[in-house]
Amino acid sequence: MQIPTPIQRISSFIGQFFVVFVVVSTLWSWQNPTAFAWAGDKIPFLLGILMFGAGSTLTFEEFKDVARHPLHVVAAVAAQYIMMPLLAFLLVELVDLPDTIAFGVILVGACPGGIASNVITLMAKGDVALSVSITSVSTLLSPIMTPLIVILLTGSDIDVQPLSLLSSIVMIIIFPISMGLIARMIFGQNLTDVMKVLLPVMTTFSIMSLTGATVGANKDVIASVSITILFVVMAHNVLGYLGGYGVARLVGLPSRQRKSFCFEIGMQNSSLAVALATLHFAPAAAVAAAIFGVWHNVSGPALASLWTWRDAGKANSRPNSVNFNS
Repeated sequence: MQIPTPIQRISSFIGQFFVVFVVVSTLWSWQNPTAFAWAGDKIPFLLGILMFGAGSTLTFEEFKDVARHPLHVVAAVAAQYIMMPLLAFLLVELVDLPDTIAFGVILVGACPGGIASNVITLMAKGDVALSVSITSVSTLLSPIMTPLIVILLTGSDIDVQPLSLLSSIVMIIIFPISMGLIARMIFGQNLTDVMKVLLPVMTTFSIMSLTGATVGANKDVIASVSITILFVVMAHNVLGYLGGYGVARLVGLPSRQRKSFCFEIGMQNSSLAVALATLHFAPAAAVAAAIFGVWHNVSGPALASLWTWRDAGKANSRPNSVNFNS
């Protein structure tokens, strides 16, 4: 299906400068905390729409390929639940943080990968089918792994609701992606062509809204933290990216799969960490998770954009757009 050239150019521009739009939304919501308040309870719906779009660009064969290599998912999930908690523990041991804040950092590390990692993997032209599979497995294991890790590293106990997590992963990831796959079977390549043009715009709008809503809702908390907490959160995220990429390289995976590992391991489910900290501990324990939620929604798009530009440079051509075809 032929998409009008002006629309393609707009989509290309938005996709290429995705991270700029996210930074602008962050600054805007900092100045006006209510600017994205409308998005607070609509984020699951927005992410679901993106997952439908992603599904429409995938094929069942890609998921079959993931199923034929289950050890890739096992390696990523193992790295998720070993590397991120240990990194969090080492960082809070390295710096002097209040006990409650330190607990929040470890809690973030003990949570599964974040759903936004699937969207960022899509942006970076990583293996989306692999990314979705890793997110699903790590989330399904979280009712066991998250409390166990927290007990081992802090001595504290928490209660993770498995049915709530299962419902979230089905409604936000599995169901919309399945609908996208089915829609592609029905409408064919025409739907895929349309979604490739729409996805940069949809993704930019959704991540801008998510980041803006998070910053606006947590402005006072973020403004009150010290530079030490910011350093710990940023280091945790960046080291997770490096560790995920390193693990994928160690097991011999190519570039697309390395990107998936990178984002899956580096981007935690900060929303789950905020909820658990608020429900079971002091509100201060949620500070690290709230900051992590803002930071990884900036660092993830930035890294995805860098990868896109680098890949385009290797092809000896100026990047005209972010190719959302996984």
